[in-house]
Amino acid sequence: MTEKLIRYILFLPVLAGLSNVALASQADTIHIDEVEIIHSIPIHRATVISADMDTISMDLMAGRSLSELLAFHSAVHIKSAGRGALSTASFRGTDASHTKVYWNGIRLNSPMLGQVDFSLIPVWIVDDISLLYGGSSLKKGSGALGGAVLLENSGDWNGSFSFSLNQEVASFGTLGTYGRLAAGDNKIRSDTRLYWNRSHNNYPYLNTDILPMQEERLEQAGYERGGILQEIYFRPGKRHELSVRFWYQEAERELPPLMSQEGASREELQEDRNLRTSLEWKMYPAFGVISVRSGYAGSGMHYYLNHNDLGYRQFDSKSMEGSLYNTVQADVRGGSRSRFQFRADFNRHDAGIRDLVRNEGYEHLRNEASLMASAYRQAGKRWVIYALVRQEWADGKWLLAMPSTGFSYHLPLGKALYLKGNLSRNYNLPSLNDLYWIPGGNPGLRPENSINGDLSLDFSRESEGLVFHGTINAFAARVEDWILWKPTRFRYWEAENLAKVFSRGMDIQLGSEMIVGKWLLTLRASYAYTRSTNEGTVRSTDLSRGKQLIYIPVHASNAFMNLSRNGYFLNWSLSYTGRRYTQPSSGDNDFTEVLNPYTLQDLHLGKTWNIGQSRAGLRFTVYNLFNISYQAVRSRPMPMRNYALTLKVEI
Repeated sequence: MTEKLIRYILFLPVLAGLSNVALASQADTIHIDEVEIIHSIPIHRATVISADMDTISMDLMAGRSLSELLAFHSAVHIKSAGRGALSTASFRGTDASHTKVYWNGIRLNSPMLGQVDFSLIPVWIVDDISLLYGGSSLKKGSGALGGAVLLENSGDWNGSFSFSLNQEVASFGTLGTYGRLAAGDNKIRSDTRLYWNRSHNNYPYLNTDILPMQEERLEQAGYERGGILQEIYFRPGKRHELSVRFWYQEAERELPPLMSQEGASREELQEDRNLRTSLEWKMYPAFGVISVRSGYAGSGMHYYLNHNDLGYRQFDSKSMEGSLYNTVQADVRGGSRSRFQFRADFNRHDAGIRDLVRNEGYEHLRNEASLMASAYRQAGKRWVIYALVRQEWADGKWLLAMPSTGFSYHLPLGKALYLKGNLSRNYNLPSLNDLYWIPGGNPGLRPENSINGDLSLDFSRESEGLVFHGTINAFAARVEDWILWKPTRFRYWEAENLAKVFSRGMDIQLGSEMIVGKWLLTLRASYAYTRSTNEGTVRSTDLSRGKQLIYIPVHASNAFMNLSRNGYFLNWSLSYTGRRYTQPSSGDNDFTEVLNPYTLQDLHLGKTWNIGQSRAGLRFTVYNLFNISYQAVRSRPMPMRNYALTLKVEI
């Protein structure tokens, strides 16, 4: 890491500690007229099809990346090129660029690539994580044809001073340090989070790409990353709140060769620098909430590939991205039965890349604007209906309107049994690389567009010592003008609107908390069935027609159990990923084009001690408990059984 980052890490906690420390008061109260509670869920959330990450899972995975958390504790499919390597997410059989990620309202998707590397987002810096499926994502923005991931931070106005430190030692020369310092009173709060981890990442694996198969050790795969998140919250009055957030991160990683790589030695390295900021002002007038937010997301990447034995550098590219985000939003209450939301966005992206070896690249400036309006209405005692429309402008052109409509019906069969549904249209703009990459970019590309339908059943039941809840979702989406890169006769690949994809399936999520004797037992399980096929080509000329898209498993599931008593706990996690095709023309009998299914299991054992108002905890973890050899991406080995020891202190 650079000296500049080290100075940030050492200096900013001191700034945070200078905040005025006092006992926190209760949150401010706004008195309203007495109303009759007709619906137990807020009207504007009643129709949303979503899932929230539970605090137990987030605490266990605090020292891990967002990709690892979602792989084990959600129905989202994660495609990972290896431990610490590029990881992308796929909702409901869509592409990585169809998953949008928002950090406190700031979109993290790269304007050049259109996607997010989830391995570079540590769970440590986030307070709340939620997933929006299908048409429910339109309230945040366009382009999430599969869904969206929301990462939120919030000030804890109920606390005065707190300090926590996590120290982890793990297999393959892995070390991690995570610290947090929060201080303030009922007017101003400061929250500082620091993180650093590095790994030699030289794990053993079974090389199945050579004959005879043999055990080898991964080389040139080390990584190091660190960063800081600084938050300041200020309340100038009872009806105003100002928040400022600053997140800086640096990451360096070696990129190992493929399992099948032979011949001359090579050195492949990628360096990433990311800066994200957010300034938000919330006002609470009598009729609702008004928020104004501005943010910046900037990144720089340096990638190079050296062939050491041959004595030349094949690639040496530098890319820069800078995005400005501006949002004005109003949530208006229309009595006890109605809610209205209005939102306006203006975004500006300035990006470019230059390869220093070939002296080629591109630079481009993209402006985007959008308007959104939605209305929610309580109809009787059991119905909530809504309508939403989003209109967007980009690159000097207006897109067709994106409408969404849906309902929530409180079934009379139980106190907490809801049927939800929605229908929507969505558009995803081509990435800047799709348009302008040299060679192969296509400035004439059309936006990908989809029609999505969702139907969901939410239920829960509570009795003495037992809580049971779950969600069953069915979905279907048809995406036209899907962008694919195809080879040309000029020996390079070119982007075109080639495919029409039909995605359909279902996912089931179940959970339960119960008291068994003196033990607290928590159970979670999910299963996803996803069929995502290319329907836009002629079967006689394209063998991929009607076949599952590459790297999308038809079947996937996960489960976990947490058992705790008197500070002791045991947690068991399971993740199953079905087989995946790796080439568009895959056939069921072609073994070389299919990745086999795999099941991973992790085990966590720990103890927490309460010492006055402080706590200390020790946790031992076994990852890949049964030493499974597997690949998430063709010819990219994943680690077999490995271990971690974590010490946590909270004051």
